[in-house]
Amino acid sequence: MMRRSIAVLAAFAMGVALAACTAKSDQALPGSGSPVPTASAEPLLTCDDLVDMADVVDALTGSDGVAPTPVPATRVTTDLRDLVNEAAGGLTCSWRVGEPPFNASDAPSPESRLAYLIIELLPGSDGQTQDDAPNSGTRLGVDEIDGHPVWEDCADGGCWTEATVDEVKVVVTLTFPYWLQGWSRYGEMTADDLLPKTRPVVASTLEAIADAPAERTEWPSIGAVSDGSTCDSAVDPVAIASALGLPEVVWNEHRYDAESPQARVGLYECWQAGANDVSVTVGAGLAPVVAEMATEPDNARAFERVTLEGASQGDIALRSCATDAPRCSVLFTLGVDAYGVGSTIDAVAAAEAIIARSS
Repeated sequence: MMRRSIAVLAAFAMGVALAACTAKSDQALPGSGSPVPTASAEPLLTCDDLVDMADVVDALTGSDGVAPTPVPATRVTTDLRDLVNEAAGGLTCSWRVGEPPFNASDAPSPESRLAYLIIELLPGSDGQTQDDAPNSGTRLGVDEIDGHPVWEDCADGGCWTEATVDEVKVVVTLTFPYWLQGWSRYGEMTADDLLPKTRPVVASTLEAIADAPAERTEWPSIGAVSDGSTCDSAVDPVAIASALGLPEVVWNEHRYDAESPQARVGLYECWQAGANDVSVTVGAGLAPVVAEMATEPDNARAFERVTLEGASQGDIALRSCATDAPRCSVLFTLGVDAYGVGSTIDAVAAAEAIIARSS
């Protein structure tokens, strides 16, 4: 569950101003606790308005039937695209049970009994599924919850429910490792057992949105940050190739569906597949997202803080390397912008090449 500190809010505001974005200047970034509304407006919906903690506990109770104590925590990830829902104008609520990962690049231990319950809300939706929504599991037959059409799915990473109410996209995710192997906290429970566990959370979230005036879901955003750049112009392939000792780097470019939070903030990805694997995610104006992520306890233990050559004072860099594979990831800020780099050769060298080319 995200809570915005005063320092991060200040950084966010500075980033918006410098990037010439169009955020709402009279509102703080949304969080799970107490967003700051305008004096004349209805208070923005918070996580406390969406769900009863008893339903959160029930959803996260495993096959042993022992009620856990959920901890507000965002899911540990090396992927910048997973972190932008609130920057895009949404609200994210997240709770963890079990032991958090020791390494962001490694799969958690089966003994960790790790699970997250995540609620993501994003206004301005036409009801279409995001381009990276779950689509490879078992779609089950529940067509509505409390009169609202929903779409449910389970796969090896967990179970999802998606719906749209009053143009607000709702995604409720129960995510946990090792389900198909039977090693998760849910043991041998099937999709028919798991999806009903989250339905009270879905139902109360949909009801809260349906009952709220539209202005209560007008969470601030940084707006789309787009300068027309492409992978070749924003991440010089010649500089990356030189840094990694490669004869060349040829970028493939991925842009997100317009409905997604990634597209709303202008995020895009550049990658070269194969033996010389390297990828770069470009997040203009998203430095505050990485800055806040770095302060959260789960991420502080799952990443190593590093200093990148050429970085300015105040910039942040987080590294994570897989234990049993050569790939490393680096999330770093560069002024008001953020980047995510992954490489099987040298992610730090690639990140430093990006910094060098920006100066």
